[in-house]
Amino acid sequence: IEPGERRAFIDKLGDRAMTRGQVLLAIVNNQEFVAKEESRSRVLLHYFGYLHRNPDDAPDKDLSGFNFWVREVELSGDPARLPRAFMVSGENKTTTNK
Repeated sequence: IEPGERRAFIDKLGDRAMTRGQVLLAIVNNQEFVAKEESRSRVLLHYFGYLHRNPDDAPDKDLSGFNFWVREVELSGDPARLPRAFMVSGENKTTTNK
């Protein structure tokens, strides 16, 4: 959010014109926020759905793989690459031979 918007939210919280929940809802409903977080949330969904783990769990132990895929989706504009790549991953746990 812009510095002016941030200040306005802080003022509204201080004046009790808005609750913390209302401020949070206003932020996450902001279209700029939604656009910025779309790739990150899509990649995170694939980590949970296909690999059944957090992006910083082993074998990565950092967010390098997660950040790689966020960049790939943002640069290519092709989010359909994610399911294809995650399905053929050696650690994919959605296969029938669990």
